[in-house]
Amino acid sequence: MGMYQRVIKYFPLVLVWSLPIVFHRFFENLIDTYWVLPFASQFDRSVFTDILFLLCIAASVYVFYYSKWVIRKSLDWNKAVHLIFIGSYFIAYRFQLFGFDHWEFERLYLVPTLRYVDLFLFGLVLLLLYRIIEYTPAPQQSDLIYSILEDHHVTTPDQDRLARREFAEYLAKHITNNSATTAFAIGINAKWGDGKTSYQEMVKKFVGSQDQSAICFDFNPWKSSNANKIVSDFFEAYSDKIGFYDFNLGSQIKEYGRKLLSGTNTWWSTLFDSILGRDNQEALHKKINDSLESVNRRVVIFVDDLDRLTTPEIMEVVKLIRNSANFRNTFFVVGYDLEYLQEVLANHNEYGQEHYLEKIFQIQIDLNAIPGSVIVEQLKDHLSQMLPSYADNIKAVLGYQPSVNEAFEASFLGRKNASDLIPGVLKNLRDVKRFANFFAVSFRLLASEVDFEDFFYISLLKFKYPVFIRKIKTYEKGI
Repeated sequence: MGMYQRVIKYFPLVLVWSLPIVFHRFFENLIDTYWVLPFASQFDRSVFTDILFLLCIAASVYVFYYSKWVIRKSLDWNKAVHLIFIGSYFIAYRFQLFGFDHWEFERLYLVPTLRYVDLFLFGLVLLLLYRIIEYTPAPQQSDLIYSILEDHHVTTPDQDRLARREFAEYLAKHITNNSATTAFAIGINAKWGDGKTSYQEMVKKFVGSQDQSAICFDFNPWKSSNANKIVSDFFEAYSDKIGFYDFNLGSQIKEYGRKLLSGTNTWWSTLFDSILGRDNQEALHKKINDSLESVNRRVVIFVDDLDRLTTPEIMEVVKLIRNSANFRNTFFVVGYDLEYLQEVLANHNEYGQEHYLEKIFQIQIDLNAIPGSVIVEQLKDHLSQMLPSYADNIKAVLGYQPSVNEAFEASFLGRKNASDLIPGVLKNLRDVKRFANFFAVSFRLLASEVDFEDFFYISLLKFKYPVFIRKIKTYEKGI
């Protein structure tokens, strides 16, 4: 959230909170009329009311320590701030701060140093503790054999399993040690599922550690509803990030995005802008560049999932990189599958797709394919975790190391073992996780009826060629 949004969000709250302070006599008379005289003045202190007071404190402690899940569903920081603002009036009157001395609160019968209103203040303290102290529920006991692998990417360099950490750090150094008078685009080329997102995450971490003044943010055009929305979403995200450091620059970028979406300037819109003293698109672009130079921060934008987009959406992103958002000190790090991108762009330029991409990306990083040995090891680790009681079977199928004679004989006869076959079926780590989930869930149901090795190879065949398996089934049924 930018500075402008923060001001807009909290200004009404501060304004409403200040009214009872500025016009406190009016509010005091109002509360006296409708609460103090008809209700609070009838209150009598006694041992019984003291006991009720202590029971309320005990109940509050119980709710705080043992039943926090009850209120956690509905109590967030915004509601807590509102309650604390309201409680500030009680604090002012309770301790007679800033000249607030209109009311005198009733003392306890058994402990005169305490007042009954302290229950409310005690609740505010618990509320603050509740929001400040992180709540950690008791860990739920789960059976690992029923776990399902998530398809998530690497978030920190120490999670790297593909030996790309140093390469990511190397690229980050080139970004943080250079400035650009126009936008600089870096392409990350890899097949679907080969770790483009993970590599970008590592580059982002290294950029942040090498240049703490850099502004890094993700822009995922795949989340936009259509091609036109991509432009507005991009400049909205850019404005929010840069606006935190320069409010005027954030407004300029947002206005620039609106002008792009409104189309070309007509004579009457140009006249209207000149009357109101507004800049046209070219002048606004120059102002943004000048402001970015004065801010003197690198803006590094990570664009992912380009190979999930339709042709019009890809063209919008391309225009953003090379034209619309061609700003100073702006770096784009874009992940894509080169073959897919070339196919999409083939009919949209007159120079040929290869030369066209050269005009978009100044540098292209080609990530190496995932080695077959890594794919086999990852599959072995996942299955060992999901099927721990079948560790020996997994090792026999995936961890078998043939002797020299066996390897020679297998090569001479054209035979392949699992370690050779798997990388031909599972092309990347995403395939590995999908197959591990598929195999583990299916095998658990039939473990007592099938041979592990046979079922493994059949599952591998079914995973790779589902249409072939369906034809076998229909043939057996005589369809």
